[in-house]
Amino acid sequence: MQKQEISKVKEQSSSLQAHITSEFAKMHEFLTRKEQCLLGDLSREEERILNAMEEALSVIQQELDCAEQEISDLEARMNQEDIITFLEHCIQEISYLAVC
Repeated sequence: MQKQEISKVKEQSSSLQAHITSEFAKMHEFLTRKEQCLLGDLSREEERILNAMEEALSVIQQELDCAEQEISDLEARMNQEDIITFLEHCIQEISYLAVC
């Protein structure tokens, strides 16, 4: 009788070990799929953010280029005109921009 009980316990233990191993394999597979999904989401979000930042940087660079060109134009005009004429032109341009 005792031998049958020992055999039964060993069989149950073996069955339980197989079940535990199987469940952990399923969990591992699930977690691996979840990890891949999350990494894919992260990669897409990173790309989206970087694209937006690059576009913003491009706009800023264009605005900087325009500002530098305007400064260069003003410096050239300052060198060509006397200061009174230059200031009069500046006032006219400011007045024109205020009306627009």
